Amino acid sequence: MPKLPPARIALATLLLFAAVCGAWLLSLDPHAHFTTDVAELLPSDERDPEARLALSLSAERQARVVLIALDAPAGTAPTALATAARVFADSLQNSPAFAAAHPQADTTWQNAVGRQLHARRLDLLLPAWLAQQRAAAASPEAAPAEALAKEGFSSYLATRAIATLDAHLASPASAALYAQHRFNQFSRST
Repeated sequence: MPKLPPARIALATLLLFAAVCGAWLLSLDPHAHFTTDVAELLPSDERDPEARLALSLSAERQARVVLIALDAPAGTAPTALATAARVFADSLQNSPAFAAAHPQADTTWQNAVGRQLHARRLDLLLPAWLAQQRAAAASPEAAPAEALAKEGFSSYLATRAIATLDAHLASPASAALYAQHRFNQFSRST
């Protein structure tokens, strides 16, 4: 059998790789929906209308945003980096391709917004569930009002969630789910 030249072997390898990649692309589901929108991860009945509006406005605005990161050698003074960022933003602002350009070197406002969002994270993510829990806490069957006032709603909510989870884990339904869990079956078969 004659020996093939290295160029032909390389070409054959490249064609084989392209064929495998093409087959893989054809095997993908074209109707699969991939998203980077965090709001789509929330159940539709748990979305706060104000938060949904803010997220939709944010998504529209983000579709037109360009983020550019400037890097500097280690040891560069923060003031020099901030000056360079401002000069770059000013040059972009003078370009007709950009409506606005802002340097984002100062993140104190982002930290402040992050702290506010973190403080209200449960209200924003789970408003219906929290309303049910508040109603349950206000009912006469709940813990005594003085204990609730002493502990606070967050502590009451954590205690109630743990008790509910413990009761579920001790139930026969939980044991049945555990027995049927596919990862559990996989681990038993090995």
